[in-house]
Amino acid sequence: MGAVPEDPTAKALPVTALAAVGAACQPAGMSGRAKRTAGADLREGEIAVELPAGADASLYFIGRIHTPWRSRDDCPKNGRESDAVCTIELDPRWIAGLQGLETVSHVLVLYWMDRARRDLVVQAPRHYAERRGTFALRSPVRPNPIAAAVTRLVGIEGNKLSVVGLDCMDNTPLLDIKPYFASTDSVPDAIVGWHATRKR
Repeated sequence: MGAVPEDPTAKALPVTALAAVGAACQPAGMSGRAKRTAGADLREGEIAVELPAGADASLYFIGRIHTPWRSRDDCPKNGRESDAVCTIELDPRWIAGLQGLETVSHVLVLYWMDRARRDLVVQAPRHYAERRGTFALRSPVRPNPIAAAVTRLVGIEGNKLSVVGLDCMDNTPLLDIKPYFASTDSVPDAIVGWHATRKR
């Protein structure tokens, strides 16, 4: 993996946070969806709720993720199913934060599914026979569309990371990068009961 160059000129720069309320915190193309009637665009058995009037926090998009996939249907259901090398392009102001990451084999990537709806509490995923509560699923459709993936770090060149194991559309906003610790992050005997006994 390429070494991360030190940037002696790196300094704290003013950053514009996302607005805590309004369209800036809505995923692209979602402002109208938040106001639609509960029955619109729902699969059988799904339940939508009215979203809160405002957000409670702001965050920074620290970069963008570039993948081969242009639509949700193109994306792999699970990043582990794909061997595509994707590029994480970090905002250059954060490049000093990569120091030491070149020694890591796997990274936990957190990203914002900005094209997902946010108002469903019960979902009927196409690949499952039964409906489930949003918080029992890994679907990108959730009140805060934060996704996480453990990826294999292929290399680092400047502010760009090459990784394998993502499942998101091209140009997805990046929230955070963390080293993956097998000693603490892996729970081999973890169980998701409904998934183990699911009907196909």
